[in-house]
Amino acid sequence: LGLQAVLNDAENKQASNQFVSQWLNEFRHAVDSAKNLMEEVNYEALRLKVEGQHQSLSDIFLLNIKEKLEDTIETLKDLQEQIGDLGLKEHFGSTKQETRTPSTSLVDDSDIFGRHKEMEDLIVHLLCEDANGKNLAVVPILGMGSVGKTTLAKAVYN
Repeated sequence: LGLQAVLNDAENKQASNQFVSQWLNEFRHAVDSAKNLMEEVNYEALRLKVEGQHQSLSDIFLLNIKEKLEDTIETLKDLQEQIGDLGLKEHFGSTKQETRTPSTSLVDDSDIFGRHKEMEDLIVHLLCEDANGKNLAVVPILGMGSVGKTTLAKAVYN
């Protein structure tokens, strides 16, 4: 809860403070690096499993991951130390009233720009039957905030 409050404060201040904006970009990059490391380890473990190799991850691979993880942790610690210097605070009560607009599955086609091929591919994937003749698929839609994940999902649904 405390970190989310700091991030909310940073997002509110980034337009008026270039240092906060830079801090927020560095934080997002560090979080992405951590996610990428997790994906890299999961991929390698899955690759070994698929190839039928009943061995553990190689020492070189683990050493490489360890170094990257230590770098990411160090970056996150540095960013944590900058929170006070930037004047970012943990607000438990927000000064601005946040209201959520009602959600609807209707999407204006003009809201979707340059993603028609991805939309068609996703629809084909969702509608195809698997080898057992079942027509059930779950597809995660991942990405940073405000890149259009919900818009894409709504457009595919419609």
